[in-house]
Amino acid sequence: MSDEAIISIVDKTEQYLDISPDGDVVIEFELLKNESKYIFRLYNVKKRNKNLKNSDNLSYSKLTIIHTFEPFEFTKKQLELINSKNKLSWSVAVSDKSSTETKFRLLAISCISHDDMTLKIKDPSKKISGFTIVFTIRDNGNVYGGIIKLFFKHEDIQNADRCLLIILNVSGIYKFHFSQLNHKPTFRIRKLRYPRRTTVVMEYYNYHYKNNKDSSEHKTIIDLNIEYIKACLNKHYFLADTMLEGSQYMDLYDLKTTQLVNTFQRRNLSGSGLTYRPGFFEISKNNKLLAYKFKSAKKIKLYSVECGLELASIKIDETDQISCDYYFLHFFNDDERLLLYRMTTNEWSIWDIFGSIQESIKLENQSKFEFNLQEVEYVHTEKLKKSNSFIVTMKDNKPVIYDDLISDEYLKRKVNESDLKFLSLTEIFVKKSQDKHEYFIWEFNKTSELNEYYHDIEPWLGRIGHDTGPQYSVYLDKNKEILLLIGKCTIQIWCDHVKNRTLEFISVCCDETDEIKVEKIEYGIRKFKLSIKNKDSNSIFEIEMGDDDNDVIKAAKEACNALKYLNKWSQAPNYGNAVSVTKINEIVKQTRNIIMRFIQLYPVVWRLLDFRFNLMSTLIKANEHTLIKHILFDE
Repeated sequence: MSDEAIISIVDKTEQYLDISPDGDVVIEFELLKNESKYIFRLYNVKKRNKNLKNSDNLSYSKLTIIHTFEPFEFTKKQLELINSKNKLSWSVAVSDKSSTETKFRLLAISCISHDDMTLKIKDPSKKISGFTIVFTIRDNGNVYGGIIKLFFKHEDIQNADRCLLIILNVSGIYKFHFSQLNHKPTFRIRKLRYPRRTTVVMEYYNYHYKNNKDSSEHKTIIDLNIEYIKACLNKHYFLADTMLEGSQYMDLYDLKTTQLVNTFQRRNLSGSGLTYRPGFFEISKNNKLLAYKFKSAKKIKLYSVECGLELASIKIDETDQISCDYYFLHFFNDDERLLLYRMTTNEWSIWDIFGSIQESIKLENQSKFEFNLQEVEYVHTEKLKKSNSFIVTMKDNKPVIYDDLISDEYLKRKVNESDLKFLSLTEIFVKKSQDKHEYFIWEFNKTSELNEYYHDIEPWLGRIGHDTGPQYSVYLDKNKEILLLIGKCTIQIWCDHVKNRTLEFISVCCDETDEIKVEKIEYGIRKFKLSIKNKDSNSIFEIEMGDDDNDVIKAAKEACNALKYLNKWSQAPNYGNAVSVTKINEIVKQTRNIIMRFIQLYPVVWRLLDFRFNLMSTLIKANEHTLIKHILFDE
């Protein structure tokens, strides 16, 4: 659940957006011109075929309007607040659909008053609070106003009694536990205090800006309070983060459970400027990652929500330093990529977290993409909503959606296919006779004899009476040092130097009961592209390697899986003669070296890969105790 979005139009109407936690619907709340009535529009979020790309919207998804509700009227008491100077802003929220027979949703709007965001009022008896309206089958009102969130308490939404409405204002956090939603709704209210560090910030606002009449800061105390609360919210999480009192840590709370999730260490930053404001942060879709950028720091940090440790960081190359700067962060592609958008300059980039080796990331004005959020005022009048998998904003008075397509297009791999040549599968790569097998390798324009060392690239298959040599072989360089070998179960790349041979890549494509079915081979200098037929579905999948940074990552991941596959053969008794034993042990050793080299060169990237793909678990299943000991203790 994200912060509400608002857009002001020339005719003075106001529109606010919200997205359900599951991201299946978008709700638009429009306050009509005379502000005595309001309407809702409900949109369905439909996924399109990824081959049918909408380049204008940069989205695989499409918004389709489901229903426009008849106008609702405010009560006389509500109109008094709406038409007064005490009205500050609005907030809107929509829940997921219940799995009960009625399949209801909860929809809530909240009118926020100035008094809701004022910490100390001279005469509390004259306080004018905002109001919140909740719609189910029937609507229900209450006498609190603030930023609102709607959740089912647990992932299982069968039990309607566990629905929560959360309202946040300077007085505290109000939790409404709804029950009997299929009948006359009832609820109980629980008021919670903010963490002390949050209260200290709002007290700081109240004292500093109230007494500093010469301050050049144009924002009022009320604006700062609502800005601060919104900045602390992300989905159902609340981040207590401030540089006041020299704090060097952040606390993350779960609003559903009201429990502390974890504490994250961060260094105190000098020259931080706005010391009261929390950093810009985003929680991943699976709730495992926290991306964080402090205002003055030129780094994005990535933390593990589970253990609180910093996993990685990347330097941001900013074109200039702006005193009042805002960033928008969002995870795409199942939390594998992070959008970094600098709101004040319309510069952005995408961090391919688990897919590339990057020391820094440069924010640029991407003119070739129709993706511009610069008109959005980040804090008080947002026009932007986030769900787990997409972004919705208003453009030309209509909601526009952006999803994974924007990162796919931005990071599209540019392969110069003109450098690739086709290898004819009708060429003779092996001649079998009763006495021996002769193997050949393609040298760009002819075949020659393959070195005898590579006649036995899958020695474990000899134990079950299968051929252990390659199906296809081709050099990937003119010096005849880099060999691509395609066996029955694996694809291997070897570097054959004068003094030694090293395995650079190994991928297990099938087990010993099957055989790789190659449909097409394309090759070039230090690159290849294979099209392989899937036995179960008859579909074609591709394996591609080249000069990209992703290739060394792919090699490390595939090596871990290969060790798991090879383990059952290296541990099996009586699987062959002494030569076969030596050869399989050599392949295991070479595969292990691929991983060790990668960890030595890219320790941070390895930590991220392990976090994302659970590679240490794979090594445990491979019984790689020595390698695990080396990784953990550098022994």
